[in-house]
Amino acid sequence: MRVIGLGFDWTDGNYEMVFCNLCESVGEERAREILKEANFPEGITVDRIAELDKPLLIKFEDGDILGIDFGEASSVRISLNTIPWDIKSDIRQSFHANRLFANLLGKKISGVEISSVLENPDAVFTGSHGITLNEQSSYISKLAISCYTDKYKSETLSLVFSAWLDYGYVCLVDWKGHRCQLPATDIEYVTEGFLNLYKDDNEEE
Repeated sequence: MRVIGLGFDWTDGNYEMVFCNLCESVGEERAREILKEANFPEGITVDRIAELDKPLLIKFEDGDILGIDFGEASSVRISLNTIPWDIKSDIRQSFHANRLFANLLGKKISGVEISSVLENPDAVFTGSHGITLNEQSSYISKLAISCYTDKYKSETLSLVFSAWLDYGYVCLVDWKGHRCQLPATDIEYVTEGFLNLYKDDNEEE
């Protein structure tokens, strides 16, 4: 898997995610003390989720490339073999999708589920992609791609796509519907080679 362009919560947002999670467990004052010693301390996790405004690409064993973009309410855009794997964006990448969602690599898809709601999502629909959203009987709220994770086919992991304004969220959830967690100590591995998250603003590129 790979993303085209930026993951908005995989830049300086990582620090905020870690800080907020620390505050919940030890309080704000202690959290600041801990983060003085390590940006990504042990024992803290963050959600395996990414906020995107460009497609996520999935390459299958036969070389087919599936592109999925859910960046506008009730309007999922899907393509097969139309977006080159090595396509470049005017906005640089900030994380490795294949590392953030590594639990799914090599797994077979067991199902695809589309969830819908009855309410018109006017509050989160912007029309910024030139798409119109006419009144209809129901509206797409989520798209989930599930894979079995054990040989008994009793448990699954799902890659869940949802929209907010003209951005999309992609999140890994377990068979109970809980968001899967990434150890904070792995954040540097997930963002390796893309962004120096804490570079001084006055430092030259």
